[in-house]
Amino acid sequence: MFYWVLSSNAQYYYVPFINAGTNPNGLNVDAEFPVGGGLTTGWTTILPAFSTAWSVNQTIPFAFQFNGSAVTGYKISASGVLTFDLTATAVPGGANTTIPSSLIPNNSVLIWGLASSGTNDVVASKTFGTAPNRQHWVFFTSYSAVGIPTTAWTYWSIVLEESSNKIYLVDQRTNNPQTLSLTLGIQINNSTAIQVAGSPSINSLTTNASDQSDNSYYEFIPGTNPIQRDLSLTGTNLPAPFISPTSSQSLTVNVRNNGAIVIDSFTVNYTINNGSVNSFPQTNQGITYLNTVTINPNISIPANTVGYRKMKIWLSGVSGDQNAANDTLFTGFTVANDSMLTNRKVFIESFTSSTCGPCASVAPSWNTYLTNNNANTTSGNLTVMKLQQTYPAPGTDLAATQEAVFRHNWYGVNSIPRTLVDGIIFNGSPSTLISSTTIVTNRQAVKSAFAFNLNSTYTGNTVTVSGGVTSLVGFGSDQIRIFAAVLENQYTNTVGGSTSESTFFKVLRKMLPDRNGVLISSVEPNQSISLNLSHTFVVGNVTQNSGNIFSNMGNLSLVVWVQNVGTKEVLQSHWQPISTVSGVSAEPSTFNGFEVFPNPATDRVQVQFTLSEPSETIVTFTDLKGSLVKQVNLGALAAGNQQTELTTLGLTPGLYLIRLNDGNSQVTRKIMISE
Repeated sequence: MFYWVLSSNAQYYYVPFINAGTNPNGLNVDAEFPVGGGLTTGWTTILPAFSTAWSVNQTIPFAFQFNGSAVTGYKISASGVLTFDLTATAVPGGANTTIPSSLIPNNSVLIWGLASSGTNDVVASKTFGTAPNRQHWVFFTSYSAVGIPTTAWTYWSIVLEESSNKIYLVDQRTNNPQTLSLTLGIQINNSTAIQVAGSPSINSLTTNASDQSDNSYYEFIPGTNPIQRDLSLTGTNLPAPFISPTSSQSLTVNVRNNGAIVIDSFTVNYTINNGSVNSFPQTNQGITYLNTVTINPNISIPANTVGYRKMKIWLSGVSGDQNAANDTLFTGFTVANDSMLTNRKVFIESFTSSTCGPCASVAPSWNTYLTNNNANTTSGNLTVMKLQQTYPAPGTDLAATQEAVFRHNWYGVNSIPRTLVDGIIFNGSPSTLISSTTIVTNRQAVKSAFAFNLNSTYTGNTVTVSGGVTSLVGFGSDQIRIFAAVLENQYTNTVGGSTSESTFFKVLRKMLPDRNGVLISSVEPNQSISLNLSHTFVVGNVTQNSGNIFSNMGNLSLVVWVQNVGTKEVLQSHWQPISTVSGVSAEPSTFNGFEVFPNPATDRVQVQFTLSEPSETIVTFTDLKGSLVKQVNLGALAAGNQQTELTTLGLTPGLYLIRLNDGNSQVTRKIMISE
């Protein structure tokens, strides 16, 4: 049940910041029990491990009001309860329930359900910032929780903020997959409380990253919620990126109530390809504050013919809705067949370590397997990325990075060596994959909706990636992301290792722009999503988490993949060397001033360029899947300005790449052929 504070001068409401990727107001940037153990400088332990008593009373280092009244101190329990009632004697146990509860003292803040079960399980405090905008953090570090193994851990904080008198509950770190069941909220007394929806079964939303980039938090604000009525449309079940022809596609929508007043009735509306409006009234829904529900209006959309359906979906009928901007989604989906798609390059992530004996044992056969299957070559159909880890003991692999550890924990990997095929197709030992050849070949036979046209170069120590990833179909989704990573192709290193393995291949050094990738939202067929990424490396002085390069800048390559972060399925991957051109190229030395017009073109196109030296030049047209559709040999041309007219008759309307090539260098432009 959801309870509201009713006093006229003090009331709280909360706002969730899910997957915020930061801490509230950015004041605390400390590592969360960093690699190697120990708290960052400045933290003070206020409750030791295994404690079953209240902490000693703590002083709040600035003026603070709780529920409209000044409070100066607090005490804490290992079960995740902070109380401003310094006279409370009974210590709440870890078996949490909904609030209000007679087990909880008046005037308390809760992350209830935690447990201290290990020597590192302490509560510490630290104050960040400068007056009058300081934050006092109470940090449950390396804690367990009721009902989960003592080998699991979770990190949470209660934060008090100066001047605003806000209270934050911060979800910081958990070694997933775990199932927590916590009560999050504020209890004023035995009859009045505010709890986060889902209590007493709140789970952590973080991974095991030791920085704030995966954090979520809940902000409790004094006062009355200014939003009373606001129903928002947050998503649909439309397929991304495509489905095969079927009789029909059902339509469901996800709606969230952002206002304090319960919403019972509204109407779901949609159009397809700007056609007629279809409306479906909904009644007796009872959607409460910050709850998201899936509405199934019994809508079936014909999906038996190939093509893209552009859709507008919106909500209406909420009287007094305070934010009409979040009522509408412009989206779509594609019914596709293989002719619309392109070949797949399978993506393998290999988790390993230089301190892992079994990893070293399998490495020779694994490297042979990758070589035999043309992994990480332009012509091959296999992309591989190795991610070095910080275990087993001594865990001193210098190539380990936070990004590699993050992906390990995001997948829930719990042992190495481990390989994952396209995220969800296979998760097991590389030895099993070597002997089970059909796993990869079957996946290669599945067509993909994504094609790559990228430049990857380096100048000095800076790698630059530009170009785009093209979606061959149209769709709408908030789950599809493009990830890019720079690999060191090969290096030899014995420092920090404890096995016989000394030469390593295809190792992740840096993800671009970071481990979160680039979101693809709503795209139409053949739309290119531009990438402009760069990173400056340091060569040498390699330490854990540095991402520095062991060898040299000429020993790097680029992998790019498209992944559904909801299902974790990798939808397509790509490999290319850095400092060479694949797909859309940079201006090479032979060709300058390459222009194509008109663009869009209908039946003919003018090609204009300048040759820096005599050259035999070929013009090719390819579709976005890389298939050659037209080729014209211009013959031996003299140095200087050139212009020629080419017919485009016979080319199906759509987007193409037109390329000049003299055998040594090439340059590419995009051109749209219209009807």
